[in-house]
Amino acid sequence: MAGLRAIREALPPLRAGEGFLSWLPLAHQFQRMTNWVAMSVGAVIHFVDDPRAVVERAREVRPGVLIGVPRFYEKLAEGFRSRLSGLPGVGRWAARALDRALRLKSLGNRSLS
Repeated sequence: MAGLRAIREALPPLRAGEGFLSWLPLAHQFQRMTNWVAMSVGAVIHFVDDPRAVVERAREVRPGVLIGVPRFYEKLAEGFRSRLSGLPGVGRWAARALDRALRLKSLGNRSLS
């Protein structure tokens, strides 16, 4: 219960009836804990069987909170970088700006731990 409370306090508030994506394997402890958090507030859990479909399902479900393991966010940023770098004129600038923002966010998160 203390673990659930700690996770709930660390996440932005989840509300009853709000969508929540569950896409990591259910054997993954982090996914099981966050599912319990979602259930404890009455959120609606949407299971995604293919992790490559998370972004597409997120567009449909519009979850209040999107959680994941670090590698998920790394892959998401790689996809953004790839798309941005292909834009004529601003692509490389935008990709560098994204990299800088992610590094700053990462540094800020480390200081909280």
